Amino acid sequence: MTRWGIIGTGKIACAFAEALRVVENSHVVAIGSRSRESAARLAKFVPDARVHLSYERLVRDDAVDVVYVATPHTEHRAATLLALENGKSVLCEKPFAVNHSEATQMVQAARERKLFLMEAMWTRFTPAMREAVRLVKDGVIGRPRSLVVDLGWYSEPDPSHRLRNMELGGGALLDIGVYPVSLAHLLFGRPVNVVAASTRAVTGADEQTGAVLTHGAGELTSFACTIQADSPAHATLLGTHGHISIDRFYNPTSFEVLRNGDEPVRHEFPHRGNGMEHEAEEVSRCLAAGLLESPLMTLEETLSIMAVMDEIRSRIGLRYPADMIPVG
Repeated sequence: MTRWGIIGTGKIACAFAEALRVVENSHVVAIGSRSRESAARLAKFVPDARVHLSYERLVRDDAVDVVYVATPHTEHRAATLLALENGKSVLCEKPFAVNHSEATQMVQAARERKLFLMEAMWTRFTPAMREAVRLVKDGVIGRPRSLVVDLGWYSEPDPSHRLRNMELGGGALLDIGVYPVSLAHLLFGRPVNVVAASTRAVTGADEQTGAVLTHGAGELTSFACTIQADSPAHATLLGTHGHISIDRFYNPTSFEVLRNGDEPVRHEFPHRGNGMEHEAEEVSRCLAAGLLESPLMTLEETLSIMAVMDEIRSRIGLRYPADMIPVG
């Protein structure tokens, strides 16, 4: 049995608690919140979980094996370190941290304490994405040459909303741009060159960011992320012998393979829940096997992705208040 504690009580925390309903031998035993009202919203999904009105009390709960960190981006580092310091393994929601420096401290803390830590990049663990990546590696579309991705949704231009609040790490890139960056890294490795541009909200947060990444074997990734418009959330991977097309790529249940000259072949992988069950199952699998990190989402790869995110931000001149705070 994997006994979960959840820090944070927002939309993503509720989605994770809901997903655990279809995961065998996993159960939310405790909720950590600074507000009784917000804790009550999450408790609707797990009515038998204990409610702790501080994060400190949750991480000291002996019944908790692993903590899911679902706070705003800028609190990921502190919440993760708090859990690790109290002997808890951690699944930390994406983006793993605000910057590479924070992420490095989190990884070092886990390694020093020999505790499991993983970024909750749910895309990595879905059966559809895993199968698509396998087919690419098997050469089904020949030599991969480029990845084209769009991702976005419309949000009201409210300066106080977290998506435009610089104090909370707001903006399109950190919130959703990490998805295409992570996918590009998975397929092609860390880029060797980055070109990027963005448009800004009145708060300074990026409302739209586009980038072109050049990878080591000459592959190109181009992506656009936005919080000003709804997007098809489509990813197309082009190879010398065909392409793979993935709808709703950040949480896919299907994809289509079209080899040059052939009819398209559709692959279907429906979820049992909302898609987050797959990352929870990977955590349980790793803990049962005594692993300190997942081979599907290694800590070195998380660090590399955060370094790429930092590089994109340097190209568009985007700095957060958290960047000014010394880490360590």
